[in-house]
Amino acid sequence: MEVGCNAKAKNFLWQTLLNALPVRGVLLRRGMMIEPSYPLYGEDIETIDHLFWHCSITKRVWRLAFQHQWVPRQQLQGQHYFSQLLTQFRLNLNPKALRRATFLLRSIWKGQNELVFQNRQFDPIRILICGKKAFTKWEIRTCMSEGYSAWGADLQCSTSNFIVRWNAPHGQT
Repeated sequence: MEVGCNAKAKNFLWQTLLNALPVRGVLLRRGMMIEPSYPLYGEDIETIDHLFWHCSITKRVWRLAFQHQWVPRQQLQGQHYFSQLLTQFRLNLNPKALRRATFLLRSIWKGQNELVFQNRQFDPIRILICGKKAFTKWEIRTCMSEGYSAWGADLQCSTSNFIVRWNAPHGQT
């Protein structure tokens, strides 16, 4: 599956597809003595399916993504397992939506890691914004790189790069 995104996102998706992401259920199965329960609310065993699809908090992230039309809802409804979700992404989403979904998944993963390692609240709105921000940064960087034309009409870039600065009118901040 060609996603067309940065190396970190590709590596993350590859680990996810191979069930190699170090979620607690995988670590336990590999013999690590670890509490298997899900860190967001202490119930269920933390699996990739649960983290990205079944978790009620993660579902709020997906609902926001659907409401904001970040990823299309119609092709993703009725999926019971994360692997089915990824198959639907690959088969039904346009390349830009697939890239967006990849960045959103990585944002969910990073949000959970921030909860576990930094005790930072897992806020669905912040998670969606972080995913959008990461995608936009990647898209702009890709757009600005010389000779980049793989996305065609999907990503239109100017050949000249310039920065527009805005200053507040005098007397206003």
